[in-house]
Amino acid sequence: MASPVSAADGEVEPWGRVEAWEIMVDKTLADGCFAVRTYSDGTDLRIGFDMRSRQLYLSFYADALQVVRSGRMHTLEFVFDDAVRHVRPMAAVPSQGRTVMIDTLDRPFVADFVKRTTLSVSFRAMEATRIPLAGNAAMLLALLECQRQFDPTRNG
Repeated sequence: MASPVSAADGEVEPWGRVEAWEIMVDKTLADGCFAVRTYSDGTDLRIGFDMRSRQLYLSFYADALQVVRSGRMHTLEFVFDDAVRHVRPMAAVPSQGRTVMIDTLDRPFVADFVKRTTLSVSFRAMEATRIPLAGNAAMLLALLECQRQFDPTRNG
């Protein structure tokens, strides 16, 4: 089964760009659209639709998380604006020579992801990264528009 983080060349097509986010389509996820961004500290963040399961997912990479073991679940703490806390069990998945954390998303997390301005991610009480979230609302609107174009149930 393909992971939402491991599509090979030719299985991903560009769709557009919104601020620092690249919007793309992943053929291995039944034409699931996703947005990806790399931050100055090397953190990679990908949020998108897995159309096989019809769920929204988040994949996350930070150098500080390379201590986690692939194939296991690990608990990460996401704190938005130093105030709103989400604790999430995430799967550690090998992808392109590194370990990426991945999980499906719920509405409260997505709402905070869109309306908040900073995100801190910690593992075992140690901060792995602190990143700005500017442009997330515009990115999510573009992501939804991309998925509308590729959703076979709407374009039959």
